[in-house]
Amino acid sequence: MAYPDTKKEKAYSWLNIVLILTCLTMFGASTYFFAYPDTAPQLIQRLGLTPYFNDKMEKLAALKQTQQQEAMAQPKQETVVIEETLDVEQAEIVQKEEDLLVASALGELPNSSAQSTEVVIDPNLPLIDESDPVVLEAIEEFSEQTLIVDNLLEQDLLRSTVVFIDNFSRGEFLASFSPLMATDIPFRKKESNGKTYVSVLNYHRYDNYTKYVNSIDSEKIVATYHMLKPLIDQTYAEISLPGADFDDVLNDAIEMALSVPVINGPISLKSPSVMYLYNNPTLEALNHAQKLLLRLGGKNLTIIQAKLVEIQAQLMSQSTDPVELNILNTPANEID
Repeated sequence: MAYPDTKKEKAYSWLNIVLILTCLTMFGASTYFFAYPDTAPQLIQRLGLTPYFNDKMEKLAALKQTQQQEAMAQPKQETVVIEETLDVEQAEIVQKEEDLLVASALGELPNSSAQSTEVVIDPNLPLIDESDPVVLEAIEEFSEQTLIVDNLLEQDLLRSTVVFIDNFSRGEFLASFSPLMATDIPFRKKESNGKTYVSVLNYHRYDNYTKYVNSIDSEKIVATYHMLKPLIDQTYAEISLPGADFDDVLNDAIEMALSVPVINGPISLKSPSVMYLYNNPTLEALNHAQKLLLRLGGKNLTIIQAKLVEIQAQLMSQSTDPVELNILNTPANEID
């Protein structure tokens, strides 16, 4: 709809027509010279533009020649190639790190035959794969084995324990390598005033484990550790970098356990998904190894931490004054 008070504009002005004709002329000229390139010099000559283009071309040629002369005058710089090479020892370390990453991702142990550190084994000690009877005999010697007889790993005890402690010292919990199998009693929670808490009954699932740890004779278990140390070192060499010492790993694992806070009051939970999380950010920030011990409850955790302090003191004491055991003197046919 047209407005009566507005002056009607012309469809095309003279300026629009001039612009359109100019564009058409330029497009036509470009198409012509593209199709007939040989005619361009003739047109330039007819228009009297030859001196202009000749001057531009001479200046361009002179500039190019000057650049070439400057480049030739500069001294040539030799290209230095630095090749990074790994000696044999470094290559073995790199390969070992890659093998450990793969083994950790798969949750598997490296092959026991691939050892990077030579360990001198006492001839009285059995082979690692045949060490279970000696280990079980030692367990009966330093603890009340009957408390965990149904939950104790039945084979490959030494190797599994070494792997478990190594991961525990770094805050990881590998249930598949735990020397003690998990309880089959389900997790329990308590609802109160619309909030969810860990049930006190839940802590009783670990009472027998705690009683077993409390039954350990600290002096004898450390003496057993030193007795089996060559086998432990041989086992640890399968999964560690050259030069690593399992004594440091064991101490780190004990310190990890001692760092877990003892909570005697109720612990609240939240369930944003199918998994329960701690409401307390400090508790939720604990690593997997620390959360494992937190599930024991304040009373059980206090008992276990006290025993670990005793064992840590014995490790320091027996490092200079070892205690001898007679387990290896037991005839093989008397070891079940």
